[in-house]
Amino acid sequence: AGMGGGTGWTLVTHVAPHPAAGLLFLGLAVIAWMEGRGSLPGPPPWVPALVAAGVTAATLALWQALLVHNREQLARVTSSDAEKLKSEIAAGLQSRVVKLAHLATRWALLGPPPKQEWQLDTGLLLHEDEAAIAVAWVAPTFHIRWIEPLAGNEPLQGADLGSLSWRRIALTSARDTRQVTLTPTVELSSGGRGFLVIVPIYRGDSFGGLVVGALRLGPFLETVVHDTTLARYHIILLEQGRPIYGEGPAAQPRGRPYQETSLELYGLRWRLLVWPQTTWLAQGISALPTVVLLLGLFTAGLMSW
Repeated sequence: AGMGGGTGWTLVTHVAPHPAAGLLFLGLAVIAWMEGRGSLPGPPPWVPALVAAGVTAATLALWQALLVHNREQLARVTSSDAEKLKSEIAAGLQSRVVKLAHLATRWALLGPPPKQEWQLDTGLLLHEDEAAIAVAWVAPTFHIRWIEPLAGNEPLQGADLGSLSWRRIALTSARDTRQVTLTPTVELSSGGRGFLVIVPIYRGDSFGGLVVGALRLGPFLETVVHDTTLARYHIILLEQGRPIYGEGPAAQPRGRPYQETSLELYGLRWRLLVWPQTTWLAQGISALPTVVLLLGLFTAGLMSW
């Protein structure tokens, strides 16, 4: 399900109506009293003004309380949706890891597959995931032996994947810990930002290399985050304090309710900032405070006659 669904925003629009209903009945009672008071002796001139002032003060206090209630409800909904978004991103990462780990596990159990079988399996994986752009078998020496697709990646065939320090650190960590490792996001050689998913291959204590998948960040997020969520919220992803997706923290308007949460998975550490789009914010905020304000001032005006 997409984030920020109808149930969450119903909470924003259905603020407590009891005070407003009381004020409404008060206004109707006053109108009835105004219509019938012609046959009764009038009160002193200062009484209507005093009553009107009291109603105005009560109206303003109730109006402010409803505005605060709206903001608190909106903050709770945004917080809930931010946590849902975090869970969706984590589930998307986990799904990619499982698919690559399946290749490594089968290799560990059955030994190196025929190259044609490897190409078939990795080709199917790439076809099913538009965020994945390449899958490689990296030998224990950290050299790329097989890569799919080969077209467009010919220069990488036989290349030392550990030639850059950030890649060597990640490869070494996956080898030594025997755990899946995700690299920081970088500019990919094929263009755009992305990251590597590294899965070690072990047959007993024998290290057989690594399965490495390259994922593009933008398409990955777009596949796990629903369009309705993108339409309702601004989303910024930070890594080591730097924006890797979205407009950057400076774009977050002051006074707008926003939520921040952290995601840590397989060595990856991301911070997520989420706040409502202006159009969605306008739709989600209840009109009840305005109705209460207008009704209260109208009632005070009648009572001052």
